Amino acid sequence: MLRPIVVLWLAAPAILPVHRADIVEWAQSRGRRPVWPDADLAAVAYDRALADEVEALLEEARSASPAERSAFDRLEQLLLSHPELPQAAWWMAERHAIEAQRAEGPDASPRAVDLARLLEGPRAAAFGLVPRPAEGPSAHSELRLAGVRANDRVLLDGVPLEPNAHVQAGRHHVQVFREQRRVSAAWSALGASPTFSLVDPTEPCSELDLLGTRDAAAAPEPSPGVLCGEWAVARPLGGGATALAYCRGSSCAPWQTLGATNASLATARPEPALADDGAGLPPWVTWGAVGVGSVVAAGLILWQAGALDGPASDTEFSFTGPTAVAF
Repeated sequence: MLRPIVVLWLAAPAILPVHRADIVEWAQSRGRRPVWPDADLAAVAYDRALADEVEALLEEARSASPAERSAFDRLEQLLLSHPELPQAAWWMAERHAIEAQRAEGPDASPRAVDLARLLEGPRAAAFGLVPRPAEGPSAHSELRLAGVRANDRVLLDGVPLEPNAHVQAGRHHVQVFREQRRVSAAWSALGASPTFSLVDPTEPCSELDLLGTRDAAAAPEPSPGVLCGEWAVARPLGGGATALAYCRGSSCAPWQTLGATNASLATARPEPALADDGAGLPPWVTWGAVGVGSVVAAGLILWQAGALDGPASDTEFSFTGPTAVAF
């Protein structure tokens, strides 16, 4: 029985049927078969109603009497329960800033100011908060990241984290992005020697695992940290030919060409330098096509007998992927 293998398709989904036979032939020649993919992690939708509730509570807090704390408590509970809100750090800072302006007693206001400054930095006096002296260098420590891939992008309190960044101990809002996909969002209480440990939800050989693979001339270029033990990448060539490459982890062998209709396209390609040791994949590992590359971006290709069948098209499509994280 042929074992499954995951294939990443670096092109538009609509042209996959033209190249499907080449992919099947390539996989079967290595004792593999393409199968269905499991669903990957769904993107977290932005809850507009939740955002409206936070804004309403902020307005309530601004107009509340100094002794009334229900709006402040509800705000804190709501924001801590929903770190997926991209502006959670700013809203929490605003909650503390309002409290500082309305608090009674000599100790309440300074603490609230400190909590607001921790999340957004100092505010000008014109905005109602009394500036406080900045802490000395000893109050900040270098942040260490665990479980974050080399190409992942980290936002600390809504600001991109620079290499060797120093942060102040306390509660911070941390978001991790891989390409344009948010991998994690959480509140993290960082200590005097702050370490942020990401519990990476990535499943081996999933769309998220292979996200960021680039189409290069000699061979595909996966992102660092790929968990998939063995997988493949495919892309279309002119004349109906198909280029395929065998990969292990974050390393791929050179492209091979199959099905060229023009002799000039059938360039000889060496066999993959990576040996196939016959190791099986977990039963849930499936074949998928994810359009991710330097010039193309597409979703999972779900391959089912006849599902994508249609008349071949001579039209050539070009897709350009997103270039920035959208909030």
